[in-house]
Amino acid sequence: MTPILSPALTGWLSQPGESLRLAEIVIRRRPPGFLLCHHEDVRATEELLLVLEPEALREWSQTDARGMFRPNRTAPGLRRGWKCLPLTGAALEVALDGLYPGAIADWYSVQSKTATVTSFREFVGRQTGIYRRVSELDDAHALRIVQAGCESGVCLRRRLWTVADLPTDGIGEKSEVPCLEPCALLLEFARRVQALGKDPEVDLPLRTGEIDTLRACVDHALTQPDAAVREGDMAAPLNPRRLRLVRNRLAEIARAEENPRKES
Repeated sequence: MTPILSPALTGWLSQPGESLRLAEIVIRRRPPGFLLCHHEDVRATEELLLVLEPEALREWSQTDARGMFRPNRTAPGLRRGWKCLPLTGAALEVALDGLYPGAIADWYSVQSKTATVTSFREFVGRQTGIYRRVSELDDAHALRIVQAGCESGVCLRRRLWTVADLPTDGIGEKSEVPCLEPCALLLEFARRVQALGKDPEVDLPLRTGEIDTLRACVDHALTQPDAAVREGDMAAPLNPRRLRLVRNRLAEIARAEENPRKES
């Protein structure tokens, strides 16, 4: 008996090609079913890859190579070295939902033009409790938060919601997994940034070369992350989103310093 697939998965599989890419995985048509693996393992020797059952992929995707919990499944960092051989479309559905919960359904809602997209202002405007005051962020700060908290280095979802005058992510910039509204991680990041905004400002005159050094230090910290820092710990100064926020602010300062020199 042929298993009944969801309309979303049926639509996804109707795309042309012998293989399909979803965030960090590749789905290859392998009659009578499909083969899944990390996109960086496509050319690996299959016999050397760990065989995982579809039901095991949910737990596999919850931690990174360091053993740290991954609060955002569509963040870069899915562990490599595995393959999954679901023999039916139903097993494929279990596997994909374990890796990227709701991703195919969201993709299908966008394709069928039934998706509901919530803007940043709408999202923060309905928050209560400790997140209620996030709605008080002005556009300039909201823009910086989204640029640092949603870039491809921290999330592969394609942002379709808007904030200030920042355009949505274009096709091909990230993955085909859509982001229909800000997530809980971004909300916590925004709350933390808002709290940091209450700290006293420091007048720190720096030379251009010193700013370049600081930017290099931040880039190094991003490429060599502290294994003890959890992605969801926004209080940690070395949190990847906070580092990106500082990196972008240093770039703003450097551009501001360059413009007066050009004008003079």
